[in-house]
Amino acid sequence: MNAPCILCASAAVSDFRTGYGRSYLKCANCGLIFVPREQVPDDAKQKARYDLHVNSASDAGYVAFLGNLVGEMVPHLQTGWKGLDFGCGRVPVLSALMRRQGFDMDDYDKFYHSDVSLLKNNYDYLVSSETIEHITDLRQDLEMMFDAVGPGGVIGIMTQMYDGVNEFSKWHYVRDVTHVNFFCRQTFEWIARAFGLKLISCTDKVAVFEKCRPLRGE
Repeated sequence: MNAPCILCASAAVSDFRTGYGRSYLKCANCGLIFVPREQVPDDAKQKARYDLHVNSASDAGYVAFLGNLVGEMVPHLQTGWKGLDFGCGRVPVLSALMRRQGFDMDDYDKFYHSDVSLLKNNYDYLVSSETIEHITDLRQDLEMMFDAVGPGGVIGIMTQMYDGVNEFSKWHYVRDVTHVNFFCRQTFEWIARAFGLKLISCTDKVAVFEKCRPLRGE
């Protein structure tokens, strides 16, 4: 018997695929595909791979890639808002792009910019690019992310979704051993319901949420 889903805790988890020396499980309730936690690389192995990343604001291709998230977020933001980049990496390019659009940001990353006090702030918006597919304690980290945003705030998450992928085992996204969570629209719809969010938009790369305001009197 498989362990419950790491996101929704449902027991409706079944074997999905094997490949690249590991297994993949799929949850029928929330749609998440995930690698069993005992097969997830430890922090040292993860960081060793991230240290190989060479991302910079001078890389036109990388800037264009991040533009997918920036373009989805900016129409929903208000003048003067300040945000957080959760999982900014060694070089926080995304926050630089958001500042060019007139929106200030702080940067947080478990390995490179690890000031956890930032997570206790009440931001107007939060962005997270190519991060949640790596997270070991998925539900816990999602709670941290959403708690860092005030009511009425906007959250943008970018990750490659498996909707429309014909052959999962040949998908380039599964070749990265640090990618241990794989999402679809169903997953983000479940996340919205579970965490008190409204799913504003969802493309094949970017999900944008609004954090619901409490009902009057709550």
